[in-house]
Amino acid sequence: VTNRSKDETYVNTDLSLWQVNTKLKYFLSNSINITGSYYFVSSKQGLNGGVDYDSLTKISDNPASDLYEPFVAPVVYPSRTLDATQHNFRLRTMAKPFDDSRLDFSVYYRYGLDELSDFQDSVTINRDEKNKKYGAFLNFYYGFDYITLQVLGDYQKIKTDVHNNYGDSNSEDERYSIAGLISLHTLDKSLKL
Repeated sequence: VTNRSKDETYVNTDLSLWQVNTKLKYFLSNSINITGSYYFVSSKQGLNGGVDYDSLTKISDNPASDLYEPFVAPVVYPSRTLDATQHNFRLRTMAKPFDDSRLDFSVYYRYGLDELSDFQDSVTINRDEKNKKYGAFLNFYYGFDYITLQVLGDYQKIKTDVHNNYGDSNSEDERYSIAGLISLHTLDKSLKL
């Protein structure tokens, strides 16, 4: 568990970031290992947009000097913030189903939420983007005498919801792929005999 934070220098430049990373490994046998992991992030960040130099020239006799004074210089967005939350789960199995073989199989789920808000300035902004991803990955290897076989596959589904002042939008994407590789090792095996 870690926490990073930064206090304001100029208006609305504060930052708070919490992170949690945990992993649990279970050795079921010499040929089967299971790993579960969880990663969490929560951040709150001020997005001030920098110093508003046009406004500073109206209120200061010496704007070039006051530009570097955090208590004097106005910022473009005094209340705009970005809050982000992430949850990442993963379960991975590494196994040796039979002699001369290896199996690596993972499933995962990822959730992300980004909330941009600015309620007190001249323009009201509210934008929330939510992502949900889940999928699986497979890597299987088998070697037998003169032949090796490898199979790779993955699947991923992504769902995105965006809500803002101008309306809502939703999208969904689904992908999968599979590949295989067969190798013949005639020369290598004959030299070892």
